[in-house]
Amino acid sequence: MAKITDPDSLSVYVHATSAAGATTEEMVILTGPKTVQLRVAGNLDDTAPGKTSGVTGRAGYSFMKEEYLNGTDAATLRRFRFPWKMIFEGSFIWVNGWAPADAQTRDLMRDAGFLEQVSSNENACMISLSQTDDDASDLAYYVQASGFTATTTDFDKTGQMNENVDITGATTYFKAFLREQGKLYAEYNLLSEYDIAAITYQAYSFPLLNGNDAKVTASDVTVSTTTPYTNMKVNYLKGTTFDTAAATTYVADEVLQDGAGRWFFVVTGGTVDASGAADYTANGGTAVLESYNGEELIGSTYYAFNRVVTAATGTDEEAHEFNMWSLRQTGDINANDTTSVNQRGFGTVNGEVAYLLDAYTGDTMIMEPGVVIRGFDANSTNVIQHQPIVVDSGGVDTDGIPVAPGATPVSFPFVAAGNLNFASNIVDELDAETYYTAYHTYITTTTGSYTLTLSAGATGDLTWAGTDLDHIVATDYIDLSAFVTNAGNNGLYLVNTTGANTMNITHQEGTTLVTETASITVLENPFESPGAIIVDDNSATDISGQVTAATIAWDFDYTNNNQGGRTPNTDAPITVVAQALDGAEWVEATHTITAAVGQNIAVNPNDELNYVNA
Repeated sequence: MAKITDPDSLSVYVHATSAAGATTEEMVILTGPKTVQLRVAGNLDDTAPGKTSGVTGRAGYSFMKEEYLNGTDAATLRRFRFPWKMIFEGSFIWVNGWAPADAQTRDLMRDAGFLEQVSSNENACMISLSQTDDDASDLAYYVQASGFTATTTDFDKTGQMNENVDITGATTYFKAFLREQGKLYAEYNLLSEYDIAAITYQAYSFPLLNGNDAKVTASDVTVSTTTPYTNMKVNYLKGTTFDTAAATTYVADEVLQDGAGRWFFVVTGGTVDASGAADYTANGGTAVLESYNGEELIGSTYYAFNRVVTAATGTDEEAHEFNMWSLRQTGDINANDTTSVNQRGFGTVNGEVAYLLDAYTGDTMIMEPGVVIRGFDANSTNVIQHQPIVVDSGGVDTDGIPVAPGATPVSFPFVAAGNLNFASNIVDELDAETYYTAYHTYITTTTGSYTLTLSAGATGDLTWAGTDLDHIVATDYIDLSAFVTNAGNNGLYLVNTTGANTMNITHQEGTTLVTETASITVLENPFESPGAIIVDDNSATDISGQVTAATIAWDFDYTNNNQGGRTPNTDAPITVVAQALDGAEWVEATHTITAAVGQNIAVNPNDELNYVNA
């Protein structure tokens, strides 16, 4: 059956006090108690989704008018004042002492809200404009009060909604949610979106659309019982204001940004002096200050956030799966264990009413305003964007949501990433008897026509025109190659001194130099020199350590790494060396780090057959 919109689809049973004689009639009118009952009978049903069943308020009103005009029981009905006052198509009032007979009657009413004059109860009809992904199983719910501990109530039927909700005494807040496992989430804050102060007894239409979430493939069981999900968490931080610090008085819990761009938290209210406003660690005022746990360095700028997702080395998609799972939990999802105990205490946040934490645009994970994600798999760095709390923009509202987030999401500098994949013969050895280290194969490479002039023995002067080699400094090591006439000039040199278009260098093998001008290649601080530089990862930590697993992840700040004066945002040739004391010979593996993720470097040493320590 379908939603009844034509009064001709209705029939009525009229009696003074009893509905016992009704059979297939959709409506029963009892004149004694002055009640109107809608029944699941005849053409009327109450099946899901709500948009396909019930009867419209307009059709019910029109049917009643026709019955008063010339219905079988018109003579009886006319002895009583008319039951309904129709305000407009989407709103009416039960008047003249009449009332709906039961909850089923209210449930069957579509497309219109109503006021029950006898009881003063108000009902608003909530209509979703969008088809759900699965009308048979997708069930929306709602809250009628703000806050993260508000009680949720399921709508009566699954699928696209069209049903009345009791709003008696609860007219100033209404938010609907549609959150199903593996599907995109939808929510709608009715009063905010309608820009009204209160709702009333009428119909309200709003979108509540869901669909398949391609980024969610793990089941609830997987997320709730396996790593890395079980190590993930969300922390909600206390904090207000988020303004630029000044020499003035502040109260506890304010978050401010000093002149150096660093964010701090006011532990104990008091004064901040000029020094403190410039650098909060130098404050000479009475306020007690500490670093803000929601501060995050992205590129060269420190940003502020007040909700922190810890991804526990999971990928962006795994973190998203955890976030979506969390937002369907009925209990508290606030871990409340951020580093500073002073910044804990945001309060209980029940997942099913919490604000969204992230959303995808294509393959880009965009964190919701005020949310930062940390500790994720480095291979996800380049697909994550953030929306920080903007300084001096009004801070956050009572729910902790930024009042005015930045217009453009902030991206990390590009981080190259991948894995070192080790052969079993080195993995199987005691960790303490293994090592690996990644070196820059060279810092710079320069080719040009240069002159090497003998000074004395293995020492000479290398000269050039222009600025080709101006970046090289004393104590650097350089490798010269491509001398043809005097091949002995090739090799490794220590730079003793530098000057304008010249440097004094000493051949490290003691070779007697021969004056020559040639087109040669100069490598600065190459591998196999004392000047070789260990490659830093994205956190400026050496890529070096024991071989503790067959796969060891690495990352590299492709955009900014300038170790030893190398040019940032360029490919980086590296050389990885490794060995095990007993199980594997010394080995090297070369690779060029490019602007990409998923770069695998195989480190496969030969078996060690000769090591012995009696």
